[in-house]
Amino acid sequence: MSVIMDPQTYRPTFGRLLKSEFRKFTSLRSTWIITIVAAVLYLLIAFMVAQSMKSYSEYMSFEEAELLGSSYMVTGVFQFMLLFGISFGTIVMTNEYSHNTIQTSLLASRSRMAFYASKLVVLALFWGAVVIVTMVLSTLLIQATIGSMGVSLPMGDLAFWLSIFCCVLVLIMGALMSAGVGALLRSTVGTITLMFGLVLILPVLEIIPLDFIDDLRPYFPINVMTAAVVPREEGILSTFVVSENSLDANVALLVLAIYTALFIAAGALSLKKRDA
Repeated sequence: MSVIMDPQTYRPTFGRLLKSEFRKFTSLRSTWIITIVAAVLYLLIAFMVAQSMKSYSEYMSFEEAELLGSSYMVTGVFQFMLLFGISFGTIVMTNEYSHNTIQTSLLASRSRMAFYASKLVVLALFWGAVVIVTMVLSTLLIQATIGSMGVSLPMGDLAFWLSIFCCVLVLIMGALMSAGVGALLRSTVGTITLMFGLVLILPVLEIIPLDFIDDLRPYFPINVMTAAVVPREEGILSTFVVSENSLDANVALLVLAIYTALFIAAGALSLKKRDA
């Protein structure tokens, strides 16, 4: 006796792909380990930075002291969080290849691009939620720490939260770039090595006294990210955070979005044209 199933009931829609990818991503032990470690260490570093400011505040200039009451106290060590975002972006793609489940996942999807898009959406939403919660907790922790100095964060200022939001966007785009590289290289080690190289090693070229390197310096990925998270509150001098020839904050966000789109497109092209 044969059984006829309704094709609409069992059709692999994009919404079901999202649900499947979310379950797959959150069922990994590594996902929660990275989440907990990233949040705890970021809060610990933020607390130590705020504590250290108590000792050095009396030696600071007026402009430097203003940074104590700005969003830079929260976003100043975003590079640390970026490393965990790179790890998230890497494993969301390369785990399919290391666990040899890529062919099954592709067969269960409507198309390769739908499969790829669902992973990127889940990554952006999950990592974005982690970053938002961490940033809010960090803000409250820093506020409590520096409150004894008679300084407070301008949490009633919309520009303060805009700076935090831009930092969240930067960290999400960093993770998406890593996912694009993961789809391109299909190797966990290769992806992390390349992304860490772009973030940590590429800026070393700045010490080479060549004019074209000076021209390219503002467009190095980590310099673009740093320029995008400068405090947007009125009266805060960005030159204490980035160099004078750095990109404008809004321009930096646009450049980073272009980088992200290029990385994602490279991963999509590789996934579409190459055998799984």
